[in-house]
Amino acid sequence: MNWTVESRHAPGFTRLVLAGAYDKQQFTAMFDELAAQDLLEIGGRYLIDQTRFDIGQMSDLDLLHASDTFISLNSKLAYSKIAILANPEYIGLGRKFEKITEFASMALIEVFDSETPALLWLTGGLVRSLSQVH
Repeated sequence: MNWTVESRHAPGFTRLVLAGAYDKQQFTAMFDELAAQDLLEIGGRYLIDQTRFDIGQMSDLDLLHASDTFISLNSKLAYSKIAILANPEYIGLGRKFEKITEFASMALIEVFDSETPALLWLTGGLVRSLSQVH
């Protein structure tokens, strides 16, 4: 599993790109590092691009762990708006994650399988495609 932060200073949001296969320890380490580097902020807007992220082997326990890891960052992500751009093949897992976290997270989370609606929701209509960002 690897990840990169792209478009840190994009119009109104930070883009986090996840790639490779899900790994519980690396997933936790990624969010720990993001928090340590102050890349997470209260009220921020984030696009988490999972279109190259293989979560097909995730068990229900892995999904709960990922949700718990995310919820543990409430103090850093409170009042944030987070669009998760999921690989259409795994949209069901994305929706499960959204349902698990929605009551415990202080962030607003939506899962999308297409870039345009994700960006429109995240930016309030200011950005329609990532080509506008670069």
